[in-house]
Amino acid sequence: MQNDPIVFAGLMPHAPVLLPNVGKERVAHVRRTVWAMAKVAAHAVAAAPETLVLISPHSPRRPETFGIWSTPRLRGSLAEFGGAGEWIDLPLDRAFAEWLETEAARRGVGTWRIAGESLDHGALVPLSYLVSAGWRRPTVIISLPTKNQDGPERLGEAIAATAQTLERRVALIASGDMSHRLTAAAPGGYDPAGIHFDKTFLGLLRRGAGQEIGDMDRDLQAHAAEDVVDSTRVALAASGYATQGRDVLSYEGPFGVGY
Repeated sequence: MQNDPIVFAGLMPHAPVLLPNVGKERVAHVRRTVWAMAKVAAHAVAAAPETLVLISPHSPRRPETFGIWSTPRLRGSLAEFGGAGEWIDLPLDRAFAEWLETEAARRGVGTWRIAGESLDHGALVPLSYLVSAGWRRPTVIISLPTKNQDGPERLGEAIAATAQTLERRVALIASGDMSHRLTAAAPGGYDPAGIHFDKTFLGLLRRGAGQEIGDMDRDLQAHAAEDVVDSTRVALAASGYATQGRDVLSYEGPFGVGY
């Protein structure tokens, strides 16, 4: 149907505070990020994908395998964060999810099916923006393993192969926040490695050096307490490290976490 079924790839943060009815007056401190998230969502929907694939670092995890949500409807609420009106209900692209299992297995990547749970905020926050931009179509949500260091690239290749085989136009969203240790008030406390990680990660994105993100220093990642690298690695590999139209729209960290 098309030579390149991956029609869009983007990175979005997932802090609930980025939703106006959750963050309320605090949203004034992250206006640029809120604007950027709305723009990413609008671009993703405008690319006219038939399937949305989102990688969330907060979905249920196992040590070596990637989780794939298998419930017929992908549902969840941010009520626990104060966002009672933030309710997501999207259809699962079951054919894509099941074929992805096959393509992953061909590459030696294990998967498991997530069922019977509500979506996590790593999925819900980006999805809230995407739904606001008009997204209503079939969706696939993937969780990351706690280990398996070379798995993200192979899973990304499996996503691209699935899209090609099924002739699906696919948009990819990597959900992730950068360092959680930018200030003393940050969730993980302060670590000077935090800002160093964020600058390094952003520099690689701006240069279009996506393949180097998988080679980032593991100790630096640990000190930064980030959850952005592996989801980004999946999306970059799936998109073939394409750099056309690449842009970093925003970077902010007023609450001690890099968005």
